[in-house]
Amino acid sequence: MNCLCVVENVIYACFKSSGLMWFDTKLKLWRRLVDSDGKVIFYSFNAEKMAEYEGKLAVFWSQINTDHALMKMDIRCRMIALDRVGEEIRGKMSGLVLWPHVRMTLL
Repeated sequence: MNCLCVVENVIYACFKSSGLMWFDTKLKLWRRLVDSDGKVIFYSFNAEKMAEYEGKLAVFWSQINTDHALMKMDIRCRMIALDRVGEEIRGKMSGLVLWPHVRMTLL
């Protein structure tokens, strides 16, 4: 497990092998976070940090880039709006709309 976050009393986690998941307290098991079409979100995603932001899940990760002789690290963020649909929780990825994809570059 890479990281955990609680949003509106639901525990979310990112697992290296399974991606983003939420804990179903009724069934006492982890379930994959899916989009509105039922497709798994970030199946092999490697989040480093997660945070709650205005009821949404903010997911952060870093990516090392080499630009000629200069090595830099980009800090990236994706915002996911969360909706409960019956017994499911659906995520709507909106990071490209709400926030620029690269949030910070470290040299």
